Amino acid sequence: MGAQLSHAAPTVKKHLGMTILPHSGVSLVLTGIAISVLTGNYSQYGDIVRGTIAAAAVINEIIAVFMAKQGFKLAGEIGKAKADEKQT
Repeated sequence: MGAQLSHAAPTVKKHLGMTILPHSGVSLVLTGIAISVLTGNYSQYGDIVRGTIAAAAVINEIIAVFMAKQGFKLAGEIGKAKADEKQT
């Protein structure tokens, strides 16, 4: 939606989602906030949330790197710098 609103190139609109997959830091920060909210009466749920999100982040970071690379390949961005150097 952001690519559409900013009138980005068609390759950006098509492959942007795959290239931003490795950014799971936000989910880890939000997990920390959720854990702090769940302290006290609901502390048993905090451990479940922490373990689940940490495991999901690890799995995401392993898979997402390959997906991002594929997205850059499909968008034609890998090897673009070398081709630009040859043209100049």
